[in-house]
Amino acid sequence: MQIKNHRREFIKKAGLLAVMGASGNTKFAEAFSGTSIVKGVANGKTITLTPPPSGLYYQPLSKVAFTTSQPGEIVVLDGEGNEYYTAPAAAKNEITASGALGTHFILLKGKKNELIDIAAFKVNCHTNIKDDTGEFEKIGRMLYYEMCHYNEYNVARIVRLNGKTYHYFSSWFQDHMYVMQGQKYFYPELKSGVDLYFEGQREDGMFHDNFKHSYEEDSSWSRRFDYGNFVSIPNDKNATAIFVRIPLENIAEFSMIEGTYFTWKATGDDEWMKEKLDGLIKGVTYITTNPYRWSEKYQLIKKGYSIDIWDFQNFYDAALVGGDVMKVEPGKTPFGILYADNVRMAYSCQLLAEMLDYHDRHEEAQKIRTLGKTLKERIDRLAWNGEFYTHWIPEDPSRKYDFGVDEKSQVTISNTYALTRGITHEQAVSIIKTYQRIRKEMPASSPGEWYMCYPPFERGWSCKKWTYMNGGVSPIVAGELAKGAFEHGFEDYGVDILRRVYKLVQDTGGNMLGGYRGAFPDPPARNFDTISLRPVANADTHGTGTSGVPGFTGEGDNDLHEFPAGKQIFEDIPFDLLDPVTNGRKACLILSGSTGYMTRASLKINKKASSVYLLTASSKTNFPGYLIFHYHDKTTRAIPVSSEMAGNWWNPSVAKENEPKTKVAWRGANAKNKNIGVYVSGIDNPAPEKIIDSLEFNGPLDEGKWIILGLTLSDAPVFFMPEHRNTLPSHWAAAECYAALMEGLAGVHDAGTAFNKVRLTPRWEIAGTGKAEVTAKYEASGGYVSYRYQKVSDREIQLLFTGNARQTQIEMLLPRGKKATQISVNGGPVSFTLQSVENSTYACFEVKGTKAHKMVLFME
Repeated sequence: MQIKNHRREFIKKAGLLAVMGASGNTKFAEAFSGTSIVKGVANGKTITLTPPPSGLYYQPLSKVAFTTSQPGEIVVLDGEGNEYYTAPAAAKNEITASGALGTHFILLKGKKNELIDIAAFKVNCHTNIKDDTGEFEKIGRMLYYEMCHYNEYNVARIVRLNGKTYHYFSSWFQDHMYVMQGQKYFYPELKSGVDLYFEGQREDGMFHDNFKHSYEEDSSWSRRFDYGNFVSIPNDKNATAIFVRIPLENIAEFSMIEGTYFTWKATGDDEWMKEKLDGLIKGVTYITTNPYRWSEKYQLIKKGYSIDIWDFQNFYDAALVGGDVMKVEPGKTPFGILYADNVRMAYSCQLLAEMLDYHDRHEEAQKIRTLGKTLKERIDRLAWNGEFYTHWIPEDPSRKYDFGVDEKSQVTISNTYALTRGITHEQAVSIIKTYQRIRKEMPASSPGEWYMCYPPFERGWSCKKWTYMNGGVSPIVAGELAKGAFEHGFEDYGVDILRRVYKLVQDTGGNMLGGYRGAFPDPPARNFDTISLRPVANADTHGTGTSGVPGFTGEGDNDLHEFPAGKQIFEDIPFDLLDPVTNGRKACLILSGSTGYMTRASLKINKKASSVYLLTASSKTNFPGYLIFHYHDKTTRAIPVSSEMAGNWWNPSVAKENEPKTKVAWRGANAKNKNIGVYVSGIDNPAPEKIIDSLEFNGPLDEGKWIILGLTLSDAPVFFMPEHRNTLPSHWAAAECYAALMEGLAGVHDAGTAFNKVRLTPRWEIAGTGKAEVTAKYEASGGYVSYRYQKVSDREIQLLFTGNARQTQIEMLLPRGKKATQISVNGGPVSFTLQSVENSTYACFEVKGTKAHKMVLFME
């Protein structure tokens, strides 16, 4: 029988020609001809399927119901043609969708194995985590959102080079690689983000750090770093950007190995990975031989003195190379050994060796593996202090720095990266306990023990104490610490970290920051003196006004009528505000060239003060005016008041600064806008030792308006409590925490590629979760694993799981104080072993096959 080409192609794609015979099968083709997938199913002549609830496809582990109108044997094949169900046909049938995703086929066979009928249904899924209380589902959704909306990238950004387009999650490859640890479960295009940097690889093996800065033939970056050929300008003038390597940094080579390795794991593309191996080997050769990178003294990777792996060094060393904090020069820069570069490269060598072995390049694999082992042994002897890795070891021990801190006591971010990157269990336990110690001793105002560097430097760096890399707190550290805690027997600590990260996000506005301030200062001792504006007030805060008194800005009910009067406190600063009802409608001073207002006013003070605080705002101007200090000695000092100090009263906002001088003091609404407000702005007196005779306010000469509603003096310099300020990429931070949630708590690990081999370690018991449904899917390959966990009672745990894995290693965390007595899989007993990790016990066994498996664990 002749069949239509598109039907044969459909059958071929489903893998059924191989199942039924290379030449096809006439009965098969006859049975299947004329059918099509509609609402997730394609019925046969005698097989009728119930459509999936979604109308598009069935989820793995969901029930698929169908009827058959004649007897026979039912055989069900998954998306790769694997048989996962067989049974005599009944009038009503029900199976559990399982195995590889794609089009699944139901075959009805006769007594002589002839094909009677065929039907098909779609099976698909997407990464998701659900639990009985919804707690971790909320955390997962929050983290996914944060991974997908960071600044300009949204989910990802597409750039171009040499006529090709590339997808990346960040313009810095390091950031891209870390974001991918979360986005690999959601985003379908991963390879091109790695391909891009291989396009830019230097002939000697050096990789670049970023493809960020806009294309220019004569770039300032190339002029800045031309001394070492650290910038590559593409020949393609339509390229989105240029390639830049920060001379100080050593992250590119190990990041490329990790990025390639985990992209290979997610895509399952062996040939793609194979093409990258020679370039990765060249990168290893570069980092271990180049005079900018390699210490002949220690036979380790060297670096200028930065905070961990970051791209800026201290001011003292930068001064030796012209003041540029990103520059290093052999012979000038005082190099040393940063543990992070060496621990990470040692681990990456093991990953590269695994990839080389996979393609039968065993001799090269052994050399790389030996190099990694040697680096680890050397850095442990040099930098491991028994509790954590000492931050930086100078090549010249005689060089000393005035940082105001015991450098040997500092714990930096890469200790947490080391937890899951090749260090011993004993080392990991020591590092985890170190962070638990930090939690006990950190400042009470700290949001968490997840410091980039603790204790911070007092001086000598561009970032001030308790900010960014110098004592800032980050969910990046939290995510890595949680992952390590889950893997090394501190599961309750891992859960606690995830919960506290979520609470921190909710407590600070609902959007995750990549970095938070590590501690807040105590307010200084100070006194205030409120000054009345009565002598100079000329306008109403209401739009009504009265004769000779303009109604606010002259825009009717677009006014400030909700603004309070009397004694008020804003941002800890007291003010005494005029009441228009008792002051002839005069409640504020508005300076403007518009009719009815004045352009300048002078207010008698006759007092000393260290600072002046204004309740202020502006309208229709980018430069509100000047505040002029007139002193008793007849001298004056004029202070420009910018729109950053007195912003627009509509939709008020201020930039978050480490040492803020202005904050939004009050918000309200009127008939025209539900978000109006005023600012409190602090101005330090240029001559606090002098008596201020008067303060003069000079405003706009045009229609612009400078609004002053309150004035207070202080005997101390300006101080506002700083806020958390986002100093690190939040999508990177979210991805780290998502990986901890999926791989740590949910316990999904890819032990092969594209989930063809899986390790499952569900740890819901430690979180008090009774039921959970988890699906982890690589959108780039379709590889997945899906399970349903249930703690039935104190004596029984059930796990239903499937995926495309042909081998699954199960490690079930037992409740504290419980002993596993028996484990059954699919109704039959299985042997198991017990594994202890610190105070935790796991029952471990292996299951083969892609079909749905049901495990029941009995305890006493």
